[in-house]
Amino acid sequence: MNTKTYTNDLEQFRLELYQNFNNRADTLMELVDAICSNPDAQSVVEYSLTPCFRRSYWTIFKGINEMEWDELATVRLLAPYLPRPQQRSFWLLGMDVTPQPRQFAHTLADRGMVYAPNAIKGNKPVTIGHQYSTTALLPEGEVGVSSSWVVPL
Repeated sequence: MNTKTYTNDLEQFRLELYQNFNNRADTLMELVDAICSNPDAQSVVEYSLTPCFRRSYWTIFKGINEMEWDELATVRLLAPYLPRPQQRSFWLLGMDVTPQPRQFAHTLADRGMVYAPNAIKGNKPVTIGHQYSTTALLPEGEVGVSSSWVVPL
């Protein structure tokens, strides 16, 4: 593949991603650009100060709160760009779920019971908070090539 092909694929992917945002699509695309261009940001404020994010800080929250996302849309969006499996007839995906304890955030919506290790004997290993999931396409093993890290989808 040459640079032109990669550029066309990226433009097509961005267009399809944009079309999946049904509310505040411009804001969300600028947020995607800000996240991609500033991977070291430590806060939402830093994303809002990224040159490619031309909107105000509060529009980030409005965009995320009004976003409606269909999980099947994610599959339809990503599938054409994933490498086709060679050794098996299916993609092998790995998933990691990370708990984020937030037991004192009483006004935070959607809190639930999450895993939290507890060293005190007899206590249940749970607390109140959120769970965040990451899915990654696991690469197929190659002869003579050591295992590698995977990039989350």
